[in-house]
Amino acid sequence: MLDSISVRRLKVGSDVRFLFSSKLFETIHRCSFQSRNRAYAAVAFVGKDSYQLFHENIRNVKDVKLIVNFSDNSVRSELTNPAGVRQLQDSAEIRNKEDLHAKLYFC
Repeated sequence: MLDSISVRRLKVGSDVRFLFSSKLFETIHRCSFQSRNRAYAAVAFVGKDSYQLFHENIRNVKDVKLIVNFSDNSVRSELTNPAGVRQLQDSAEIRNKEDLHAKLYFC
């Protein structure tokens, strides 16, 4: 089963990949464990247990930013869970982008 597609090689030996399936969650968890300086994510919707996606080491990362769709519509439609956002606020600077409908993780 194909779980990732390598896109291109960047400087400093890091890969850019399209990840999906279980490989996505394994990679994000590992990346948040290994990262020391930064971890950025743009995800449209946040569930109540979204914090489990990240390793607990994320609290030690210097620069953690998360952009989510935290609009009234996404909360009312139960696409974004306010409790999930609050849990992530302990370790990340969170910003709202109401028309966001994508997922991007960078660490």
